[in-house]
Amino acid sequence: MLKKLLALLLGGCLLCSALTACTPSPVPPANSTTVAAQTTADPTPEEPTTATLRVMSFNIWGTMAKNGDGSLTDATKNRIIAIRQEILNHNPDVLGLQEDAPAWIDVLDLEEHGYTVLYDNTIASGENCSIWYKSDMKLLESGSFWLTDSGEPGAALTIRDLFEENGAYQLSAEYLTQLQLTSAMQNTVLTSTRRNYIDDDGVLQSSGGYQYLNKRRMTYAVFEIEGQPVLYVNTHLQHRSPNADYATKAFTQLRNLERIKQFHLIQKQIAIIESNYEDLLVTISGDFNDIPDSDIHKEVLKSYTDTSLVAKKSFGYTQSSMNLAFEDAAQGDNYPSPNETKRGNKLDYIFISKEGFTVAVYRTCSGKATITAVDGTQKTIYTSDHCPILTDLQFPAKPNS
Repeated sequence: MLKKLLALLLGGCLLCSALTACTPSPVPPANSTTVAAQTTADPTPEEPTTATLRVMSFNIWGTMAKNGDGSLTDATKNRIIAIRQEILNHNPDVLGLQEDAPAWIDVLDLEEHGYTVLYDNTIASGENCSIWYKSDMKLLESGSFWLTDSGEPGAALTIRDLFEENGAYQLSAEYLTQLQLTSAMQNTVLTSTRRNYIDDDGVLQSSGGYQYLNKRRMTYAVFEIEGQPVLYVNTHLQHRSPNADYATKAFTQLRNLERIKQFHLIQKQIAIIESNYEDLLVTISGDFNDIPDSDIHKEVLKSYTDTSLVAKKSFGYTQSSMNLAFEDAAQGDNYPSPNETKRGNKLDYIFISKEGFTVAVYRTCSGKATITAVDGTQKTIYTSDHCPILTDLQFPAKPNS
């Protein structure tokens, strides 16, 4: 499980006695005082103890193909086996999943391999952003929240946010017009499916359905690891859809602002949690749905460090996380893919507190696993349209706390 690197330096004093001469020592003069020299050896300090934590983040592509009778197809069953295998191959201490609908939690069976799952079991549909952790870890507290001001499912942004003059999320009058938004509208309009919008050329478009903004959430857990409290947050921010027919400049900016607002709501929850602990270390992972140096990436870097940029050792294509090979292998049995060597954008991240952690390793995993398929044959399966990412973190332990 958690490895503890312990080096204890033992010190001691070698007491040496010397033979004294036979001649008696001089007698001190009257009224003088003799002070015996006393030497007390300072105890040798213990070298610092290092604790470790392996964090994995994995968007598992929530779609489950089914047969006409509602049963899972063999391809889906194969992919479930492959996802489980890829996770176990890397043996994370904590794992954050995205696009994990309740059905996925039921079929992964990671509990049989020593993991405990945290999620909101009241969610009937949609993703949970569940956290899986090794069952012998000491859990101090956990929770799950919708990324909204109200705590209810919906969009993070409000109509008031978009129209607030000089506000952090104010949208330009031009973009508000293109999105056909007015200050009198209800916030629910931001999650409804809309067909009408004005494109970048000023032409009214009314074909195709799409959602303005998605309902997103975060799940968190605080662990005590070698005496050190560590907060782990798992999330999935608003999608980009840069190639969609409705990806106008107005929509792009709306989504940029939504991701930033979602992150600010995460920060708000973290601040509440931090108030209950001394020297809490924080790690946040998930699908942030935007590339390095994007608006959301820059916003997060104001408060946290991107582990992919500071790792002592890196493996895989660390500035890529989209698994383009999966596009030709969605049925769970098509290997190798013509896209095997192609690299997609980096959308997945593991961030950490700016102080306290050392990043020993960062890895973008292969996004595939060799399994015994349901037909009994050996197959290599692409697990998802995202490759899992992981990092090995080190930090000082507090064994006497």
